[in-house]
Formats: sequence, C-alpha cells, structure tokens
Amino acid sequence: MFIFENSWVNRWIYSTNHKNIGTLYFIFGAFSGVLGLIVSMAMRLELSQAGEVFLAGNYQLYNVLVTSHAFLMIFLCAVSVVFVYNYKIIKMLNLLVNLQNY
Repeated sequence: MFIFENSWVNRWIYSTNHKNIGTLYFIFGAFSGVLGLIVSMAMRLELSQAGEVFLAGNYQLYNVLVTSHAFLMIFLCAVSVVFVYNYKIIKMLNLLVNLQNY
C-alpha cells in the first residue's frame, strides 16, 4: 500500500514515537532556518550597493523577501526549535525533581 515498503521513510514519516517526532521538528526547524538565511542573504545582496543590484528594480519582490524571511524565521524555524528545546528542558527538570517515581 505504501510507496516505500520496509524502509526508513516509513519509520520517520509515519512514526508516532515522540522522540522521532521531536527529531523531525528539529530537522524541519534547521531546514527552515537555512531557507531563511538564504532569503536574508538575497536581501543583503540587494542592499549591499546603491541602486538596483540584485532584484533589478522589482520592489514588490523585495517586500515578498522581507515577509517570507520573517515568516520562515519566526513561525517555522523559531517555533519548532523552541518546541524541541522546551521538551528537552522539561525532561531534564523531571529528572532533577524526580517526578517520575510518583
């Protein structure tokens, strides 16, 4: 039924294990951060010299780059990475306070 029978794709994509899901969130956050970095570099390349350098005077494309950079970095990168780190911090606090025995 699945396209990838007995492979690692089924283990990661269709997993309900919380550790695999957390790893996928972290990978997705890192990938989104790299995309946001590429968009940021395109914006900086446009602003590096006076005049129309990289975008050839397409001011609407610059606005799209700014908006997409903000969306990528805030909602896709930061939220997913903070979610993963909060899980790790809560896990360490549970070990510290020893809440697992109750």
